[in-house]
Amino acid sequence: MRAQAAILRLVASNAGINQRLRSCGRDQQSIEKANQQTSALQQEIWSQVTVIVRQRPDAVTAALMSAVNETFDTGTSERLALDTRLPAQIFWLLIGVMMLSMATLGYQFGIKGQPVRFLVLLLTLVWTAVVIDILDLATARLGSFRTDVHMYEWTRQGLGEARPPPVPIQ
Repeated sequence: MRAQAAILRLVASNAGINQRLRSCGRDQQSIEKANQQTSALQQEIWSQVTVIVRQRPDAVTAALMSAVNETFDTGTSERLALDTRLPAQIFWLLIGVMMLSMATLGYQFGIKGQPVRFLVLLLTLVWTAVVIDILDLATARLGSFRTDVHMYEWTRQGLGEARPPPVPIQ
């Protein structure tokens, strides 16, 4: 019973650390501190799960172990996604394709002979906006396209209200 309550408390703490991790930008010290805290909490959660599994080796505790393992895997995947950067080759490919398409369009408009300044300006702005959005998506920690961190707050609220199930009478 105590182990279940400890797991709930630790998972809620882990959600708070993940929420801070998502909002710390590029501050390496904050990122490293949050990663260390997450690792320590995961070890503590796993030790509590191990206690429960040893006490009650049944399908329910196996499901708990599987859920905790999946939670840890998801957190690791999220950390990887936050730390992954756009490869330089893709950046230059994106810029090259944009420049080539703008040059091709300019050539076609030049052959036509009529000045189409507004259309050229509009297409240049649209292409620039698309490239900026792609680069923004590639920088998960800094860009303005970010995953909302309210899910961590909801998790903490839900776990704070949760009560461990009653112990079955034997």
